[in-house]
Amino acid sequence: MTRALAITSQPTQQAPVPKLAVFISAKDGVPFEEGLARVEKAGLVIASSKRLAQALATEEWRAFEEALACHSGTMAAYSEPGRKFMEFIEYVDPDTNHRWVFPVGVFRGEKDCILVVEHPDYTLEIDGRNRVVHPKDDRLVDFVPDFPPEDGWYYVDSKHAIPMGQNMATGHGSYLARIATRVGPVRRGVYGRWGGDDGRDVNLDDRPSVGLGVVVEVNDGNVGQITDQKPGGKIILLPGVSQIQPAEPQPTAYEEARKREINQALADLSRPYTPKYPRY
Repeated sequence: MTRALAITSQPTQQAPVPKLAVFISAKDGVPFEEGLARVEKAGLVIASSKRLAQALATEEWRAFEEALACHSGTMAAYSEPGRKFMEFIEYVDPDTNHRWVFPVGVFRGEKDCILVVEHPDYTLEIDGRNRVVHPKDDRLVDFVPDFPPEDGWYYVDSKHAIPMGQNMATGHGSYLARIATRVGPVRRGVYGRWGGDDGRDVNLDDRPSVGLGVVVEVNDGNVGQITDQKPGGKIILLPGVSQIQPAEPQPTAYEEARKREINQALADLSRPYTPKYPRY
């Protein structure tokens, strides 16, 4: 099978750069799975780590400052330094005890790397306490090699803005924050508010349950279409940026799943949970 190497991807045609829009502000921050459900209900795409990095490197970030810090749509999975991938990469959120699972597929046996897939190229299955990432096609998963074993300053790959390679001098490249093993979205910050890192932080240590803002990508060509087909919300064009005002809150797939989960637990408190996905 062909493996997708993020650092060797060279598109033949330059894609238009989408505008960035506030979808959920940081003060109304939500866990990633809720933000994902709400974005998908609106038919939009969560801004990628790379697109946010581009904006944070210029004054563009000021147009969506109210959404920072935010979850990106870049889903990433890595394990302990030196440990080979098994069938799944698994991470347990210590706040919720939710078990995040990323199927490794053809990358089983690899080590010291990170697997990446961008929204909307994956779905998130909620199965009891499991949160399972399903790439829509195995070929959409990228393999970024030489993922650093510790926090520090590094160059980033050209496709996802994920740190890689050797540690650099302080202040050069982007700053990586990581833990032993993790499955979840990349978090991006903003100038002067998160450790004085001027927006170059690549946080791969946050819990997916942390309430953060959400920024979405909006192309000029679909503004009218979204306005017409999503009458519950509207898009307001501002100089250089679109700002989305979501519709009145409606039950999301996340909220409905949580309700079913709670009701089931109350119905049978004595029955131990048996995970659908194997442990290792």
